[in-house]
Amino acid sequence: MNADQSYLDPHARIRTATGYVVACSLLFLFVVVVTVLSVFAMPASSESGHILVAEFTGTDDGEVGPVQIEDQWEFRWEHSGHLKRITWTRDDGEQDMFLEMPGKPIRGHGGVNYEECGEYRFKVEGTGPWKIQVYQFVVE
Repeated sequence: MNADQSYLDPHARIRTATGYVVACSLLFLFVVVVTVLSVFAMPASSESGHILVAEFTGTDDGEVGPVQIEDQWEFRWEHSGHLKRITWTRDDGEQDMFLEMPGKPIRGHGGVNYEECGEYRFKVEGTGPWKIQVYQFVVE
């Protein structure tokens, strides 16, 4: 059975399934080579991009701080108990919180990026040991 070849574009370079597979394989190989070469040509910065400003530990409910932080910062938490809420309050009274939702407890570790500078205090509500680390992003 001869297929009608009249539908094929006379300018097309790939005319068979094998040609298509070869072309796709070559394109994939090209992308892999470019990616590998770019990793070596432009390595990631060895500087971490953030500095540990403060670290607080406690057990059960607790309030820690203050810590003075510039714009662009982050805090991370770890716990091995059950946290209900983490509240951070700025010296001007501005407050924000991360809290447990019904059926979705606060996971054992995590972090929150924050923008505004100020002097902050942290309040932890829960049971078991916990740790809060505050990092300042290095802006170049």
